[in-house]
Amino acid sequence: MIQSMTSFARESVSTTQGVLTVELRSVNHRYLDCSFKLPDLLRALEPKFREHIGKTLARGKLDCSIRLQAHPAQANEIQVDQSRLEALLAATRMIEQQLQNTAAISALDVLQFPGICVATETSEEELQRDVMALFSA
Repeated sequence: MIQSMTSFARESVSTTQGVLTVELRSVNHRYLDCSFKLPDLLRALEPKFREHIGKTLARGKLDCSIRLQAHPAQANEIQVDQSRLEALLAATRMIEQQLQNTAAISALDVLQFPGICVATETSEEELQRDVMALFSA
């Protein structure tokens, strides 16, 4: 087992679903302390990441950031989940009726709300295989 010292690593790979980037930063620490910044699509892999790190590192503070950036051709496509949007707008109208002096929400705020923008169909299994291979590398 390795005792973590200050280090940094970044690896990227182009997949069918976009550019996948794994970034690891570690500093010396008395115990093993891991934190993760993951896309929602990859949250289920966090226990596997922790297990893999636990087999490799004895101690250290490790920050792991994983990003999936759409290919430029896919980045121009924005699809809105209409039913989710309608539910969000209905909920905000109900809240506005009960509160006084509420600030107006912008279209950009709505687009950033989880689940409003729909990604193109992707294979979760393929993405998970790709990210585990890149994480291991």
